[in-house]
Amino acid sequence: MVEAIFQSEPPWAAQPEMTVQRVTAVCTEKRVRNWFFFGPVTCVEIAKACLGFSSMWIRTPLQLYNYIAARNGVLLPR
Repeated sequence: MVEAIFQSEPPWAAQPEMTVQRVTAVCTEKRVRNWFFFGPVTCVEIAKACLGFSSMWIRTPLQLYNYIAARNGVLLPR
């Protein structure tokens, strides 16, 4: 079971040790996973679904961080 919580206070106020990325997502994908995904639904899969994109090559938090950083925080539809 997973729960995504959206709060009014910024995340670094509650947990200052976190690394925070600002993301603008202009995607329409709303599925948690694609048809050919093997493995459990992880925190990265949930984050990708919340941001509105799916990429079967992104499986770890570091890969997700690098994917967003390479696009300067702007995720456009493909």
